[in-house]
Amino acid sequence: MPKMTAGYAKNTIRRALRAVVDREPSPSEITKLWEYFGSACAYCSRRLKREKREGHLDHLLSGGSYNISNRVLSCGLCNGDEKRDKNWIDFLREKTSDATTFNQRRSKIEAWCTLVAQVAPKDENERIEVEIERAVSAFDTALANLRQLR
Repeated sequence: MPKMTAGYAKNTIRRALRAVVDREPSPSEITKLWEYFGSACAYCSRRLKREKREGHLDHLLSGGSYNISNRVLSCGLCNGDEKRDKNWIDFLREKTSDATTFNQRRSKIEAWCTLVAQVAPKDENERIEVEIERAVSAFDTALANLRQLR
C-alpha cells in the first residue's frame, strides 16, 4: 500500500464513493464478455483459458468506469505489460500489423461497448459528481482544521 497522504486519501474517497453507484461487473456479465470475445484477447486475439485464470478484464479507458461496457477481455501481456494507460485505439493500432485486422478488432470492441452500454442519465452523473465533491470538500475542511491544531 502506498504511503497514506491527503491526496491518496482523497482519491480513495472518490473511488469508494464512485463504487457505490459504479459497481464491478457481475459474474454473468463476465461470462457474457468471455463468450463475446470467444475466449481471446480483444487486442491480439491470443486464446485464453478461463479455468487457468489467464484473462484480464481490462479497462478500455484508464481511470474510467468499472462498468462492463468499459471492459474487454485481455491477455496478461497486453493488459499488464504493454497497454498500461495508453489510449486503447492507439494500443490496438500498435498490436495489429494491417488496417484490415485493426478495423475488425476495433469494430468488435466498439460493438461490445454498444451491446452492453448502461448509460446513466446526464443529470444523474452530475448529481453523483456533486455528492463526491461535497465529501472531498468536507475532507479538505477537516484536514485544514486538523493542520491548525499542529
